[in-house]
Amino acid sequence: MSGVSLPPTPPIIYFDGGCRAKVAGAACYVVAENRVYYQRLTKTIGAYPTNNHAELHGLYLALNAALERGYSEIEIRGDSLYAMKVSNGDYQAHTNQEWVARNRALVAKFRKIYWVHVKGHSKEIGNELVDRFATHAILKNQDDELKWTEFMK
Repeated sequence: MSGVSLPPTPPIIYFDGGCRAKVAGAACYVVAENRVYYQRLTKTIGAYPTNNHAELHGLYLALNAALERGYSEIEIRGDSLYAMKVSNGDYQAHTNQEWVARNRALVAKFRKIYWVHVKGHSKEIGNELVDRFATHAILKNQDDELKWTEFMK
């Protein structure tokens, strides 16, 4: 079957978020074009940040990252079923409505999103890596946004 080419696979984007005390951290990274790129962000979120808020922020980073890179079809992977389901409209959000609205507005800009829920701490390398990036953001404990960095070739 010479001359047959497979369709390109969509970029895979991992996201995660978490919080400790008054610091929430979020991270995402992209696997595409045989390269890995990452971005992390840490913010102090109000007096009582929640893990759900941080997870929504991680997904926001992931969706923005895909749009910045010009992708219209992506695969999103994360361990927060809540963040994915409220952002794609499967669940109704009762809290964090501002973040959910931001995420839904970004979701609407894509031609196709494949949503893949990954069990947390299941030793899937991609999810473990983004978890470490998010934890690093929390431990750094200062507002800090990094530009896209080529992490690995």
